[in-house]
Amino acid sequence: MSAATGNAPLPVTYSALALREEGGAALLQWATAQELNNDYFSIERSADGRRWEAVGQVAGQGTTQETTSYRYMDRPGPGRWYYRLLQVDYDGQSAYSEVLSVVLSGKAGPAVKVINPVRGQVLQLQWAAPPEGLSILQLSSLQGQVAYRPKCPPLQIGLLPCQACLRGYTCSR
Repeated sequence: MSAATGNAPLPVTYSALALREEGGAALLQWATAQELNNDYFSIERSADGRRWEAVGQVAGQGTTQETTSYRYMDRPGPGRWYYRLLQVDYDGQSAYSEVLSVVLSGKAGPAVKVINPVRGQVLQLQWAAPPEGLSILQLSSLQGQVAYRPKCPPLQIGLLPCQACLRGYTCSR
């Protein structure tokens, strides 16, 4: 899955590389069995498999003999999308992974449930809205009683005062 010249060791040995749809998004997951001077992975996306754009970056582990798992989620919209990784070493050398494709339906997934994400006196959540508009953040009890329901702009980190976080309540998007 990566190229090296001569007898030089491969910079990264992949043990897994997978792409699937999850909640209307593309979920790219990969694992390495070992890494040598691995700076980062650049995630690249294409609509046609020929013209590529970098859509994200995930830090590598440098040099390790330990198995390391990675994941990246992307929401490009409905249709067929192609993905590949560009693995980049500290010295700037790079190698591409194989190309994977996924067909996205564009349908949002089920509600996200988080149990007690309170740190100190603040409830901190991160969410992304579907392209059509605003998401609704709702705190509710396990019995379904609504405790808090503000409108949340897309691609925000939500900080809610702890009085909105009542014991036994869950959060769903």
